[in-house]
This record gives sequence, C-alpha cells and structure tokens, in this order.
Amino acid sequence: HISAHGAQVIFEPLYFYNYLQDQEIPWLAESYQYNKDFTELTIKIRPDTAWSDGQPFTARDVAYTLNMLRDNAPELRYATEIQKWVKKADAVDELTAKVYLTSPNPRFFFNYLTSHQDICLWILPEHIWKDEDPKSFSNYDMAKGWPVVTGPYKLAISTKDQTIFDLRPD
Repeated sequence: HISAHGAQVIFEPLYFYNYLQDQEIPWLAESYQYNKDFTELTIKIRPDTAWSDGQPFTARDVAYTLNMLRDNAPELRYATEIQKWVKKADAVDELTAKVYLTSPNPRFFFNYLTSHQDICLWILPEHIWKDEDPKSFSNYDMAKGWPVVTGPYKLAISTKDQTIFDLRPD
C-alpha cells in the first residue's frame, strides 16, 4: 500500500503551491475561478493530459472524485470534509469542471485541490473507479498497470518491505 508521501511521485495535483515564492503553479488544471459569493468554483483542465493507461484526464475525473468522496463519508480520506463542503460537482465539458459548494468557501481550491505542505486530494481516474466499490477498491494490480496515475513515475516493485518507483517510458 502506497503512503501519502509515496503517492506524490505518481499522482499529480491540479495546482502546486510554492511557499518560498508565495506562488500558485497550475499543473493538471490551467485555471480556476469562483463566483462572487464563493459558492461555485469553475476549474479549467489542462488539455492533452492523460492517465498512465493513455485515457485522457478530464473534468469528469474531477467531478467523479469529488462526488464519490462526498457520497462515501466518513470512510475515505477527505470524504467528511468534501461531504461538508461539496453540494455536487459536474463536468460542464471535457475540460471544465464546476463545483457547487454548500456554503461560501474561498479557500476550498487551495485546501483540497492544491498540493501544499504534502497535503492534497488526489484526483482519481473515473474510467477505472466508476464500477468499483471505493471503500474496498485499491487501484492496485501491477499486471494491469495499476495504479493508473498522471505522474511521470510508475510503481515498479511493491512489497511489505519496500516500494520502488520507476520513470514511465512515455
């Protein structure tokens, strides 16, 4: 099982935050914007981003992840917080996700969708997870190339004693 720290070499966030320069760095997303009262958040996904199995990374993945967590609280990591804050998330189109918040929260994107101080909610591939029970599914089957991720590394060896990642050839 991969720890949160190990996941950082294979999963990527929508944004990174650089504390040294007080700078947000777009990564899997190009931009985000709130409505006037901070109850709706629109996220633009970077085009031509793909999962390690070649499937496109889209707004559907963002919406799926947030809705799945909301619907599975409190058992999953971040699920209780997402249930508290997310009324629903939709994919407006392939590259636009819209998040409807339960109440104003101008820090939602930073707190949950931006990697900062080793904290981040990882977006999951809807095409892999949608037919699985998220409370028991591990996204782990090395013969199938799982975990399916967006990062530059893949899981090469995983035992109870060690986890080794290797650069993806693509």
